[in-house]
Amino acid sequence: EDAVQDTLSRPEKLAARQAELNASLELGMMGPAEAKLRLWGGWIGAELAAARPYWLGQNLALIGGGDLAALYAAALQTQGLTAPAHDGRAMALAGLTAAWQQQAG
Repeated sequence: EDAVQDTLSRPEKLAARQAELNASLELGMMGPAEAKLRLWGGWIGAELAAARPYWLGQNLALIGGGDLAALYAAALQTQGLTAPAHDGRAMALAGLTAAWQQQAG
């Protein structure tokens, strides 16, 4: 969450933060699991910062699942937003089924 907030506030410092992360990992000041979470937090924060005009004030939904969807949900929560998660495969199947039924009907 800290990495998301930091990158959203100062996206221009993303490269410096990534270098600091790498140094901390190499020096044994941080474990691989924490480094991975901070890395994802930085990149998700950068993505949210770049796309802010598109999601700000909108109804949001996450399409996907697993750990990555959970990271995006946590990142959005840092902004006071909630986004229900939906299974991407189930949505694709439902869409294809509806299209087939409309064409056949």
